[in-house]
Amino acid sequence: MESMEEKAVDVGELESASAATSAGGTVGTESNSGGSDAMQTSEDSQARPLHNSTTSTSSADAAGSGENRGTDSATSSGAGSASGSSSIKPHHPNNPVRKLSVNLLRTYRHINEVYYAKKRRRQQMQQEAGKREKRVYNGGFDNENGDYIVKQGDIFNGRYKVVDSKPLGRGSYGQVVKVLDLETNTHGALKVIKNKRAFFEQAKVELSLLHMFQRCGDEELDRCNIVNLMDSFVYKKHQCMLFELLGVSLYDLLRKTRFTGVSLNLVKKFGVQLLHSLAFLRREDVDVLHCDVKPENVLLRPECPTRIKLVDFGSSTHPKPHLHMYVQSRFYRAPEVLMCIPYTHCIDMWSLGCMLVEMHTGSPLFDGRHERAQIVKIVKLLGMPPESMLAAANPESRVRQMFYKDEEGTWKIREEGSSSSVDIAQSRTLKDVLMPVMSKRRDAFHSEAKYEEFMDAILKLLTLDPKERISPEDALKLPFFAESPLQISTTSAGVDSSDPMVMSPRLDAAMQTEPQL
Repeated sequence: MESMEEKAVDVGELESASAATSAGGTVGTESNSGGSDAMQTSEDSQARPLHNSTTSTSSADAAGSGENRGTDSATSSGAGSASGSSSIKPHHPNNPVRKLSVNLLRTYRHINEVYYAKKRRRQQMQQEAGKREKRVYNGGFDNENGDYIVKQGDIFNGRYKVVDSKPLGRGSYGQVVKVLDLETNTHGALKVIKNKRAFFEQAKVELSLLHMFQRCGDEELDRCNIVNLMDSFVYKKHQCMLFELLGVSLYDLLRKTRFTGVSLNLVKKFGVQLLHSLAFLRREDVDVLHCDVKPENVLLRPECPTRIKLVDFGSSTHPKPHLHMYVQSRFYRAPEVLMCIPYTHCIDMWSLGCMLVEMHTGSPLFDGRHERAQIVKIVKLLGMPPESMLAAANPESRVRQMFYKDEEGTWKIREEGSSSSVDIAQSRTLKDVLMPVMSKRRDAFHSEAKYEEFMDAILKLLTLDPKERISPEDALKLPFFAESPLQISTTSAGVDSSDPMVMSPRLDAAMQTEPQL
């Protein structure tokens, strides 16, 4: 709020007084046009100087004009006329009496014009100063978040030309843009890491893992459905990684189906391929935890809509004694991670189980708003974790205090925000989750026997005790995954026509989406 000294004069409040003065005929009448000009309050007319003539002496001048009319001022510098008249004529426009009577509105309008002109100049100077003080990041190449400012036509490392400035993907790590390799005339997906130390260091870890994968050979990576790194370099202080250009993610595919899910047969195809990927990561010469298996990190291959690849190893790590406790996206976070128990490759199998159910139903299986809600949803569906896990849970875990023993020594879990325990007997089952979808799909691919096999596989993937959770190699032997080998057509389209979902308009529409990493 402006101070009283900075407020302008309100002409409207003075119109009636001016009109009364004019009607009395004390000095004369003048037009009061312009009384509707935009003004502020009149309170400051007493605080701010009105003009070059000082208002502090206006009352004295007015009194003197009545008592000493026609006499020279005692302080006159000799500018007065020889006839002894005042230095300023009574009817002169600059006469203080006239300016504060019949010309009062004109005086205030002039004050406001001067005031707002100065205010506009002050604001303009502040804006110009702000522009001069605007910070420049990384020589103008980065924004305030550390992201490289990508422009269409930019050429990275003298070889990779940006095809479209709109990113294919964006995340906390940075962004992915589509580029053209000027040497091979092929397209790729360039991942540009943020220019921040933490992300740069994490990118170095990701690069070391990707280079290790490359030593296994391109054919092996393709067979195990692992994304292939084509090149890496540092450009303008940004770590950059070039990958093969893939299609949309499985999450984008779900969105194209309006989150109604894909067929059980297609879920099986995705599951088999991801089990091969996780089996590859468990090899002794690889030994890597992905730590972020979810629909967003599984991309379709553009040449075949039923083939996929596992991407984004930015959170991946080798198994070691001291691992980060904050890994995996919450909807796909394993219970041992929630309870801050040392974890192994088994956490990726848990994420896969959650993801396969979501791909069929269109909704996350466990969609807790936070970790406490997440563990409650898990317990309601799968029951209490074994006592060995509860005893090993880290006291610093956000969910550990939710578990307690009753008077009989039985472990229970409290409802979120309540002192009462969760009634597991009244909770839903996996069949309850799948029932809405089962009732809508009535064909040979969605028989009751197929659903029984699917539920058996999911429950083995979602075994609470990680020591008892199924491995990728054993999962591939389950009836749901092993009944028939992965069918990949040798036609140019690469589509398995035996799956009605693959041939549906929904999947065809998804294939037309802009490819990404």
